[in-house]
Amino acid sequence: MIRLLKPLAHDDTIQANLNFMAHWRAKGWRDSGTITTLSEETSKSDVPSPGATRVTVTFCRDQSRAEVVDAQGKRVTAQAAQFPDFIRSTYDVRRLAEAKTFKVYEIGGEEVDGCAQ
Repeated sequence: MIRLLKPLAHDDTIQANLNFMAHWRAKGWRDSGTITTLSEETSKSDVPSPGATRVTVTFCRDQSRAEVVDAQGKRVTAQAAQFPDFIRSTYDVRRLAEAKTFKVYEIGGEEVDGCAQ
């Protein structure tokens, strides 16, 4: 997984996601159902260093039809395993002057009441 993510994300971002996934995997949990992206937008933020580009990508997802299940496919009822119905996620992506592609540097998310379409 690290080899696949390395060209796409900064090391700290990869490690944070792996830590989260390891917790679920150790419990035998996985997600099931449908998650739908309802809105998305990008905005050019700033120039973190000469020749570099930083862009913020924000999207809102409806997760009301998704749930966490255990290895037997049974719904996990633990509070820590519950998806909020709607989540707004923000990705800070950057391309350094010498790079050909953008990398994810930071991810944030917050539960919201709904998504504007």
